[in-house]
Amino acid sequence: MSPFDSPLLGARGARRRLLGVAAVALLVPSALTAASASAGTFAYVEGAPGGTIPIDLSNGSLLPAVGANGTTRAATTPDNSTVWVTNQSAGTVTPIDTATNTAGTALRVPHATGIGINHAGTLAYVTDQTDDTLYPIDLTTDTVGAPIALGSGFFPSPGGGIAFTPDDTTAYVATTNEVFAVNVASGTATDAYNVPGGGFAYGIAITPDGRTAFITLANGGAVVPLDVATNTVDNDRIFGLPENQTPGEIAISPDGTTGYVVEGGVGGNWPAQFDVATLAPLPSITLGNGLSSQGLALSADGDTAYVSNNNSTNAGITPVDLTSATAGTTIHTGGNPTGVALA
Repeated sequence: MSPFDSPLLGARGARRRLLGVAAVALLVPSALTAASASAGTFAYVEGAPGGTIPIDLSNGSLLPAVGANGTTRAATTPDNSTVWVTNQSAGTVTPIDTATNTAGTALRVPHATGIGINHAGTLAYVTDQTDDTLYPIDLTTDTVGAPIALGSGFFPSPGGGIAFTPDDTTAYVATTNEVFAVNVASGTATDAYNVPGGGFAYGIAITPDGRTAFITLANGGAVVPLDVATNTVDNDRIFGLPENQTPGEIAISPDGTTGYVVEGGVGGNWPAQFDVATLAPLPSITLGNGLSSQGLALSADGDTAYVSNNNSTNAGITPVDLTSATAGTTIHTGGNPTGVALA
């Protein structure tokens, strides 16, 4: 099974050592008004029926879907005012105003899939899934710039795979068998890491100090650390996942001590954990049978993770309390959730 067929994931990070858990339950949609969206924290679920589904995390209620059907991935601006959503089939990137939960004008990006936003909130990079190109979006003017060539024959990761360094000077972009470093000032891409043996780079997360980019290899079942200063990988420091588990998106805890990787196997562990300093494995949380983890978002305080599940009977998101390593009830959305963003 290729990474395009695998029920892969999403990412963010936390800071606790966690362990064990699972949960499945149903919360029915609520007819909340759009105005209530500004009252608290919301999750935005991609791949759900009818478009992006906002969820009021204070009570688990679903709001009406926003935008067009077929959404793929999403990213939130640092000020939490806007969630930008990609739609591969429509070839668009659409802003959602989080104060009103309404969609703005869609921007045209062919086969838009992965998206990453810089820390300043001024620039987004969006990948064209069927081509070896990256599109910049000026978020101050909502305009799409000239595409950046990544190299002939390198198709971007279907799971996003875009991360900016903390100083916003460089963005790392995952493709089928290469990770590219994009110089933001010049808009040029250079080879940073050649993935060995068709390992397929999928997710990327950069440590808070900006020193290391951790890359998941979907076909390699591993996480590799890339030294940002030298663009080299220490092959003696590789984190391997359990057999038959497919790593997807990855996140680093806010304090930079722990890495989290969502695994694509149904009923598998979530997330695989490792010590950032040593890449030694840490105990994983088990969500249990029937939950195929795909997307992942972490609350701002790092205490709660929200995991999207694309299993047909349990499609939705599951909150996980990382301070106690316990899962809450699954909020059912239906459809095929591919990702989740918080605002």
